[in-house]
Amino acid sequence: MQVVSNSSPLIALSGIDCLHLLKAQFGIIHIPDAVLQELKLDSGFPGSELIQNAIEEKWIQVQTVTDLNIVSLLKRDLDNGESEALSLAKTRNADLVLLDEKEARRFATTMELNSTGTIGIILKAYRKKEINDPMQLFHSLKKKVGFFISKSMMLEIQKEIKKDNP
Repeated sequence: MQVVSNSSPLIALSGIDCLHLLKAQFGIIHIPDAVLQELKLDSGFPGSELIQNAIEEKWIQVQTVTDLNIVSLLKRDLDNGESEALSLAKTRNADLVLLDEKEARRFATTMELNSTGTIGIILKAYRKKEINDPMQLFHSLKKKVGFFISKSMMLEIQKEIKKDNP
């Protein structure tokens, strides 16, 4: 499975010590150079060591974007990391691109790319019994990483969890 990621899911999951969920679900994750720069691994943010280790272990692989025309067009509305991640996903014929931002996901849909984000990754891990309490992880995301989850999204998440666990 070809998977490309933007920085947000990597930062969020590593910040709550759950980066391993990506490896368990997808194996190798590709990131473009701009995402590597956004990760600022030398800044010592919580989880940066986990990401650095994953890069050294080569299950997160840095790739150079080749279609700069796509990047240039996308940068009108998106940041560098999102633009390069979408370009890389398109040129690699990725099965999935990991994005959290609503606008970036809208562009992924327009580009006929499948996408999911941090919330989807955690819910998938819960369904596969890789984690026991997704609500605890969602609360940790908000508290430790400052990850925004709207009240309406939290209600949807709770419905999903109840549906899986009647």
